[in-house]
Amino acid sequence: MNTHLNRNHKKIIFSVFLFILSFNLCGCFGKPKNFSSDDLTITLTVDFNERKSKDFNLYLSCDDVVFTAKKETASDLEAIGYEVSSLKGYCHELLSLNNQPTSSLIQKNDYYYFVNSEVSGGAKYTYVHFMFERNKVYWVCNFVCKSKDYSRIEKYIFQWADTITFKD
Repeated sequence: MNTHLNRNHKKIIFSVFLFILSFNLCGCFGKPKNFSSDDLTITLTVDFNERKSKDFNLYLSCDDVVFTAKKETASDLEAIGYEVSSLKGYCHELLSLNNQPTSSLIQKNDYYYFVNSEVSGGAKYTYVHFMFERNKVYWVCNFVCKSKDYSRIEKYIFQWADTITFKD
C-alpha cells in the first residue's frame, strides 16, 4: 500500500513538473501587461521588453517572440509610390512585398492576416502579419518566432493579436 501511494505521489509530482516545465520552455507566457504606442495598445506579458526602433512605432521582444507595429498613412504610402485606398489594398501591397499569393490573406474579426516563413542567418523564422485600419491609418503588426517553435506559440500569437485596440 505504501508503494502504491509512493507511485501515485511520484506521478503527481512528475505531472506538476511537466506542467511547470511546459510553461518555462517558452519565456513569454507570464502575467498580462499592456504596451502602447501612438493609438495602439496590445496586451502581451510582463516577459516582453520594449526596444527602441526607428523603423517601428512599437518593438517588443521576449525569449521566443518579437512583436512589431508600424503605422502608415495613405500619404506616407503615396510618398513611397503606393496607391492604397482600402485595408484590403494595403494588405495586397504587403502580400506582394512578401512574395505571397493573395489567396494566403485571411480575414478575421476586423483585421486581415497572413503567415509566411523565411530563412535569415541560417535559421528559419515564421512571420504572422496582422493588418488593421483605423481613422484612415493603416497598421501592420508582426509576430516573429523561430519556425520550429511556431506550432507551440501559434495560439498565443492569435490570442495576443485579438487584444490589439486603437483609440478613436
